[in-house]
Amino acid sequence: MKQLKLLILSLMLIVAVSSCKKGGDNSDEGMLYVKVENASEFSNVAEVKLMVYDRSIDMNIELTNGEWKDGGFTIELSMLDPNYCYTLANSGFPTSIANIPPTMTISNNNVKVGNVNFCGVDENGNLVTHFYPFIDENGTTNRAFYTYVDSDVTISGYTEESGYYHIIEGSNAPEEFKQTTTYSVKWEKGWNVWFVSRSQIREGDIMIITEQWSTAPVSGLKWYGSIDL
Repeated sequence: MKQLKLLILSLMLIVAVSSCKKGGDNSDEGMLYVKVENASEFSNVAEVKLMVYDRSIDMNIELTNGEWKDGGFTIELSMLDPNYCYTLANSGFPTSIANIPPTMTISNNNVKVGNVNFCGVDENGNLVTHFYPFIDENGTTNRAFYTYVDSDVTISGYTEESGYYHIIEGSNAPEEFKQTTTYSVKWEKGWNVWFVSRSQIREGDIMIITEQWSTAPVSGLKWYGSIDL
């Protein structure tokens, strides 16, 4: 598994999770205020765009943008067009759940979700980096995602899977893994901030992966920019 090369942006996330919730059926919006400590590392960023994937044209499109100013940026999370929302089973990373086993419960199988990315671009509109909240402590990573849902839904239970993949760079040797994912998610109609916690340890020749989806707040997150685009 290729590790992302990350450039740390220490920041303060001022907006609370609840401020991204609905303000009425036609006014799902909230302001996300981000203050970046190491802004000089991104001097080539002119603005940050909120992007969503449009399957009808097979490309990402801009929803809104925020000026890169005074060591940070502000993005408005406004109501997402239903055309950019897809069923949970086919929504794509990071929310896709293809198979629902008996150990898992989804209160609304017809819920549609939309996922967005925060993209830093230069003066010519060229993509420079993606920004996202992240923390890595004691071998466990936590990452926050911003997802829009068209109706309330709760997800609980767990899934288990195993198999092989290639994670050793320069080697074609398959790596065996076993993964358990637990779910404790409660999304309300509108914007939601949620978290994926992930850890992995090796037991003999097998990589044991433990993952959790949760809407319980995670403290200590910092924003990062991905160099691998």
